[in-house]
Amino acid sequence: MEPRTFADLAKQAQLEQLEREAYPRRHWTNSHEAYQESHTRLTAGVGQWKYDPEFLTVTHMTKDYGIDLKELTTPAKLLDNLLQVAKTTWLPDKALEELVALLMTISREVFRKGLQGVFCPSGTSRTVQWPHVQEGTTNEDKETQ
Repeated sequence: MEPRTFADLAKQAQLEQLEREAYPRRHWTNSHEAYQESHTRLTAGVGQWKYDPEFLTVTHMTKDYGIDLKELTTPAKLLDNLLQVAKTTWLPDKALEELVALLMTISREVFRKGLQGVFCPSGTSRTVQWPHVQEGTTNEDKETQ
């Protein structure tokens, strides 16, 4: 396989941007559907969770509980948010499962990697910088010190 030139990479990035603009965002009714179609881009939400790519937020639609993705920059912060959702008594039982499915799908859309590959590949903690999806910027993870 030949090394790719900058022009090839730029062309691929342009095609990916056009593809994102051409296909509408998708909302899955449950986590099972989201996992099955995790390769499908442009996520709108899973179950009762809604994704807003402009503000990089995830919100539970019926309980108005929001998570700012820009603040999920380390595995510890991600885990803290997941545990907060898990311990709530006022969110439905499937809320955590649906949230994880949505975060995994968003991670594939934004970073082109799974959630584990972004936050802790092979058990190594990473600091994550969330780009704006609409700007088409790329992410460069930095290792925590």
